[in-house]
Amino acid sequence: MSLSSKLRSETWPTNFPIPTFPYEVELELQKAHEDFLNDGTSLNIDSKPKLKSEILKSLAAEIVKYKVYPKSEEYEEVAKMLITKHPCLQEKGSVGGFYGWKISLQWKMGNYRRTLRAAGCSE
Repeated sequence: MSLSSKLRSETWPTNFPIPTFPYEVELELQKAHEDFLNDGTSLNIDSKPKLKSEILKSLAAEIVKYKVYPKSEEYEEVAKMLITKHPCLQEKGSVGGFYGWKISLQWKMGNYRRTLRAAGCSE
């Protein structure tokens, strides 16, 4: 078994575990969550590309522990779990409030796989 296979030896979880994000991301999410609870305002994530990128990077690192090529419904599950844990990240006008996250995750995983290949990880 190759090293990259050993790193992905876990089976896909029943409820995908949303990781703890870097400290500065958690701080921003905490503030956004307070705003969400006070007035129902979702965080405009598109106005914070660095924050969105950090969230997606952390999610990709968690996803790859299970699979390098998740199925569409698995991406959807991750996106749903993300907005369940962080309701301030719901997208207004999006299918279920998470569709944009699902698409962004698919793109991020494509880029992440390229990074892994460059680092010598065989898929």
